[in-house]
Amino acid sequence: MTVDEIIEAVLLEHIGPHEGFRVNNPREINGYLAIDQFAILPIAAVSSGVSQETDLEVIDSAGGSLGTLCFSRSLGNISIAELTIWQFVAFLSDAEPTEILDSHYSFKRDYLVLEIDMLDDYLNNYILSAPIWGKFSHFPVDNLEHVTTVDKIVAVPGIKIASPYHQQTLNRYLYANNPFERFLRIYHSIELLFDYVLVKKIKALDDNIFGFSQIYSDFGRTEIDRLRGIIREFCGNASSIASILENSSRFYYDREDIFFKYSKSANPFGDSEKWEKLTECLDGSSLNASTSKQKKLISKEDLFPTMVFDLAAYWIYRIRCSIAHNRVGEFVFEDRHRNFVAEFAEPLILEIAKQVFASPNFAAL
Repeated sequence: MTVDEIIEAVLLEHIGPHEGFRVNNPREINGYLAIDQFAILPIAAVSSGVSQETDLEVIDSAGGSLGTLCFSRSLGNISIAELTIWQFVAFLSDAEPTEILDSHYSFKRDYLVLEIDMLDDYLNNYILSAPIWGKFSHFPVDNLEHVTTVDKIVAVPGIKIASPYHQQTLNRYLYANNPFERFLRIYHSIELLFDYVLVKKIKALDDNIFGFSQIYSDFGRTEIDRLRGIIREFCGNASSIASILENSSRFYYDREDIFFKYSKSANPFGDSEKWEKLTECLDGSSLNASTSKQKKLISKEDLFPTMVFDLAAYWIYRIRCSIAHNRVGEFVFEDRHRNFVAEFAEPLILEIAKQVFASPNFAAL
């Protein structure tokens, strides 16, 4: 309710004493409702990692009390008579005038109820950093979820779940709540293969010590080398991956920024001339063996699968770094890039994962 609505409700005796507390001085301070010695600040989001079974006192570093964090939404449909003083003043902020005469109430929001003397200090020193020290925020958090629609689901046979760790990682993918997290979960499932494949190959050598150095040479030592090696060895449908790569044309400017302007040494198309020819193929929906040879991206058509696999590996790794690393020299994703990740990056890495885990060569390890 607003200040005027609370005053009117008191005059009409719709709000009576609560555990000896009487509403005497409702007012607004710095845009927030204050009632007597309390200031009521709405909470927009609370971390899922915080237990909300009981309200929590908020104290400063010296041990002085700032107020009480009321997890009011978790109370459910509670009797108003059972509310604590802090929950009661939060109720007066949360409720509509037509709801205050009901015997029970379900809160719409959580609240931080401050001691009124602490309000200025809190607004100056604590409110913006609450996500760090308190795992909650007073400001709305944009929903990063981006739902995509499909007309059917295609079941893929022969997918090998390499270990219980892979099963756990794939299950975590389902619980990720935005495209950025989902991409990283699938990437982690592939990343877990780096050592898994290496160990399997070494075990298969038996006493052939000469093959050890060759495995290391083929497999690579850097993360991008190992990712590239996994994709080259276990992906078998370059055309399917190429079709997904062509979908990057929908995100022309993002693609240019992520994969060219912020190019790294491992970029197989970091040269401006090669990049221009590649994007002509992508935007013309003609990323195939014949066109790639015609544009001199490859010298022979049978090199097309390797070209596609290397391109996909580099793009996937760069996306992974842009999500996981916020540092100078990296392209940094913002919330506005969720469409790019959900509609292009996630389908790309899912296709790679499906091909890798369904590969007969992988199953034979």
